[in-house]
Amino acid sequence: MNALLTEYDEEKVMKSLSKEFYEDGYEDGREAGLAEGLAEGLAEGIHAFVSYNLEVGKSGEQIVSEMIKIFSLSKAQAEKYIQQ
Repeated sequence: MNALLTEYDEEKVMKSLSKEFYEDGYEDGREAGLAEGLAEGLAEGIHAFVSYNLEVGKSGEQIVSEMIKIFSLSKAQAEKYIQQ
């Protein structure tokens, strides 16, 4: 019977795994943060767009039509921003 004996350094292995888990978590968190930030920025931009167009005197229908073209929103989504 042949056996291969190696030294097992639990502390070293745990440190390595911990670093991997940290890096994975960091990357996941970064991606989630970017997605959330982009969505939040888009919403703020749309609100600013609506506010400006209301100040200029455009009707809700005109603004909805432009939002559908510019922001690729559905009519229901665009109308929701007008109501806010």
